[in-house]
Amino acid sequence: MARVACVFVVLCFASVARTADLPPGALVRLGGDRFRAGGEIEHLALSPDGKQFATVKRTEARTATLTLWDAKTGSPIREHEINSTLFGAGPFRGIVWGPRGAFAVFIRIELLQLQKTPTAFPDDFRVWEFTDPKTAPPLLATGFGGDLVMLGPLVGVVVERPKKSAEYLDFRFSADGTRVAASWQSANGKKHGIHVYELKATDTAAKLKRVGEIDLGGEGADGFRLSADGTALVTFRDLANADAEECTATAWDVAAGTPGKAVRVPRSPHHPPALTPDGRELVVPVWSDGEAGYDLVALGSGARRKLPRFRSAPAPDAPDAWNRGTDAAFVPSSRVFVHPGAPTLVTDLADGTELARLSGHVNRPTAVAVSADSNTIATADTHGLVRLWDAKTLRAINDAPGHRAKVQHAQLSPDGKRLLTWAADHTVRLWDIASGKELRAFTGATDNCAPLFSLDGTAVLYLTKDKLIARDLQTGLEVPLPKDADDLEPRVAKRETPRVSVEGAHDGARLRETASGKVRRTLTGHRGEVRVLGFTPDGTKLLTAGGDHTVLVWDMRLAHVPLPDALKKETDAAKLWAALADGKADAAYLAMARLAREPDAAVKLLRMKLTPAKKGETSDEVADARAVELLEALDTAAARAFLKELAGGHADAFRTQDANRALARAKR
Repeated sequence: MARVACVFVVLCFASVARTADLPPGALVRLGGDRFRAGGEIEHLALSPDGKQFATVKRTEARTATLTLWDAKTGSPIREHEINSTLFGAGPFRGIVWGPRGAFAVFIRIELLQLQKTPTAFPDDFRVWEFTDPKTAPPLLATGFGGDLVMLGPLVGVVVERPKKSAEYLDFRFSADGTRVAASWQSANGKKHGIHVYELKATDTAAKLKRVGEIDLGGEGADGFRLSADGTALVTFRDLANADAEECTATAWDVAAGTPGKAVRVPRSPHHPPALTPDGRELVVPVWSDGEAGYDLVALGSGARRKLPRFRSAPAPDAPDAWNRGTDAAFVPSSRVFVHPGAPTLVTDLADGTELARLSGHVNRPTAVAVSADSNTIATADTHGLVRLWDAKTLRAINDAPGHRAKVQHAQLSPDGKRLLTWAADHTVRLWDIASGKELRAFTGATDNCAPLFSLDGTAVLYLTKDKLIARDLQTGLEVPLPKDADDLEPRVAKRETPRVSVEGAHDGARLRETASGKVRRTLTGHRGEVRVLGFTPDGTKLLTAGGDHTVLVWDMRLAHVPLPDALKKETDAAKLWAALADGKADAAYLAMARLAREPDAAVKLLRMKLTPAKKGETSDEVADARAVELLEALDTAAARAFLKELAGGHADAFRTQDANRALARAKR
């Protein structure tokens, strides 16, 4: 095939920006960032009235981000960084949102009075009402080298915890948000049980009303589920044969703590069984010979009812099924079952009728939720996209314009006015850079090689699963491959200029000045992972892509760098020069930007501070580089004249050489 180069990218994490607001310094956003969390969503909950929703995505720092969203606009309202894994199995097991409130449960960690280090209480937990803006989230900690280490303001502090203690291992909520079940084991690991509590916000489980206690003896359980109203519970135990395709399921009456008869049920290595709202049956997803569907297994009797099958792709791999959060949901007060898949299936379990297939995600959804009023269904995927659906009509409520996965590659058209983007959603999109308008979208592109513009910029070439094709950008129709197709090379935008290099980072795209090697500015405006796509050929714009599936175009002109209000009013030339010459990279950059707004005054100041270098003269190369960069950016007759004077200094001096390099670039 043509020499279409495969692109491998390095991804880093970026901070969160509010939807629809262009961040300071950005000219335009290509694509929509509404309903996009910026990373894989592991947990999802809808408010009872469906007007808000909450997502939880995990980060690389062993923490997670919990975000509260407006369901009408798809804009984030508030977010918190929270614990994601503690004590091995992890104390954070999802979120629930019912009439009593929106809750998350965590192992209790507290900074007690007269103590310098926090203390962990594995045998206790906290229930956090995460929609209450007055309630602080739990203290942040993560496992490291066998210790529990604090994050946030107490970063690096090792948490004290007892060497031997009873502990809570896992949590499950009732779908109506009224109860929580917590699996427990004794300090010596010989006793196991499940405690069921009435759910409310609290700083300790001691303040919760315990409504049930299940004694699991010395064997414990490999998994458990709580019924929709929290009055029934089912435990699962794997068989001794590790390769067994069945497990035992036991139903329990929560109030009495008494078990029913254990029955054998299919053990899917892909999805844990779901408990029907009345707690009497298990819904077991089944894949066999290219077909998929569900079986209903009655608890107590083990009677199994096969529901209709349909053609399906192979089941996804998720071997740790018991420890996954709830990955299916019921429409309240009904037998309508919503199971995430490719596509998400909505099924009436009364007779096995398939009601709808909810499509619109690139990959299989990772979470699903239904509002308590039975009006809204929400689905979320590995790319961080949330889709809302009308539970009555089963049609999409919100659209998802633009890419539905993060942008992996971008290429400017030969005239520099349009941008070609390619993402893991198998689409190629053409954008007008000035307006941010999407001009064309092409489907069927493979996700391992980057598309290219033709040399004349009239067509796009990309690889499908079958062949390399070309499409006309005006009509969208497939056209013959150009004769020069074999000679095309990707025009990769540079990630550096003579003055600055750019790198992705967890807090945004970092601009690092070449002279000092220090970060002068961090561009924040994406949610999730950020990738630096590169500068435009003239160096005046920078392109970045985020986990929010958008591309931001940044204005890199020095005179357009956003300034703090106080600096906008600064008129003291001496202070500005001191910051430029002696300040840290970020302060110097802002001082340069302030001076660039008044070119004549800036040149006069630099003439007072700099002269052509003399033989043997020593100077600060960083200060010289910043001053020459400012003159180059001003690009006025007075600035160019002074650059020529500086270029006439002693040939061995850095100031002389840098001024000559600036003049040479101006001639190109």
